[in-house]
Amino acid sequence: MTSNCHERPAAGCEGICRCLIAIALLTAGGGCLGPAAIRGTRLHYNQAYERTADQELLLNIVRMRYADSPVFMDLPAITSQFEASSNGLAGSSSIVQDLGYLSGNFLMRDAPTLSYVPRSGREYAKTLITPLRAETLVNTSPGGNTRNLFLACVDSINGVRNAPLATSPQGCVPEDNQAFRYAIDAILALQSRGAIELRFATEETFATGEVPPNSVTPEFLLDSLAKDYVVHVNASSVRIAKPQQVLAVVVSPEEADSPEMRDLCEMLHLTPGLRAYRVVSQEADPVALHAQEPAGSSGPELLPPPDGSGAVVASGPAPAGNSHRGDTISLNMRSLYQVMAFLSKGVGVPQKHIDRGIVQTCCTPGGKVDDWTRLTKGLFCVRVQKLRPWHAEIAVPYRNHWFFIAPDDVQSRSVLAHLLLALEHQAADAKTAAPVLTLPIR
Repeated sequence: MTSNCHERPAAGCEGICRCLIAIALLTAGGGCLGPAAIRGTRLHYNQAYERTADQELLLNIVRMRYADSPVFMDLPAITSQFEASSNGLAGSSSIVQDLGYLSGNFLMRDAPTLSYVPRSGREYAKTLITPLRAETLVNTSPGGNTRNLFLACVDSINGVRNAPLATSPQGCVPEDNQAFRYAIDAILALQSRGAIELRFATEETFATGEVPPNSVTPEFLLDSLAKDYVVHVNASSVRIAKPQQVLAVVVSPEEADSPEMRDLCEMLHLTPGLRAYRVVSQEADPVALHAQEPAGSSGPELLPPPDGSGAVVASGPAPAGNSHRGDTISLNMRSLYQVMAFLSKGVGVPQKHIDRGIVQTCCTPGGKVDDWTRLTKGLFCVRVQKLRPWHAEIAVPYRNHWFFIAPDDVQSRSVLAHLLLALEHQAADAKTAAPVLTLPIR
């Protein structure tokens, strides 16, 4: 009896110890649940978001090949709740307790909440139909390689055309872009060997004509300085100018008279031998009707600063409406809607869709169906097949077929990445407004 009395308290103490250990483990596990949940889910959400963003953009490009409307769904928030619960861990059976085991249930639940918002309204329309600016070539082109954006986003350079009729979903394309591709290859060849470089330049654009000094009040001067305007004052007049950044192609001194540089100047109708050429968006460089530039004037000259810094400064005023002078590279930029329509020409379509007339095609002068993929050859290519391509990372179903980018087509994937950056950059610009300058009139 004595030995039995000693064994039972020992067994009871052992069960209590097991319960305390289980509680301690659950308490410690609960404290580590948050970091463990992050480690187990964050990268999965990141990869899913990136892949679906590429798939959505590819789907919209395929839609435009069929003259359908592009639709974007934003995912502004992902809220995920993790819950852990347990019951009966100490066990309800005395046999289980005597064997030294714990019984019960341990539950963990992940309850994500996804918020989808379709892009719509004025800002969305402005993002799609507003032409890109020349600065986009630098802002959304990592590493300085601008080939993708030149071929996809530029309609023409100083009159050299990049198949502008291909920027409409329903437009017929009777022309090619070989001359434009040749000019781009010449630019990139010079850039790769360090002969030319894209930089931002500072240039002053005069907001007004000459204003009598007695018409400008101190309050107006302070307001102009607060809005980053520059006031040029002389003995007889005052001029108000707005400093702005423009893109410039800076030529190295030893390459200014090289045969390749002269060939490029001839193609783009540029004045050879200059140290720098401004790059402007054609839409932002209005032409002043019936205005003539004084004889012998070539406008302000862009010069590298004497301190060797990366900026470029402009000397002299910039005459308005002079789009065709020899120191300017005028880019006719496309809108993102036009870019997607152009890239859609690189989408392969099933022959049955061509035969049924559900996809836009046109014929060559010889009577054959024109192969539009030649316009995006080497830039963007989307393949199509009936069955799902299991090895393709970016694939979307549409009209009972699968459209996909080949696994080894790095070039087409990089075009999608650049286009996503351009979409975000353009969406940010659609929400900004320029400062308003109020001029006193007496």
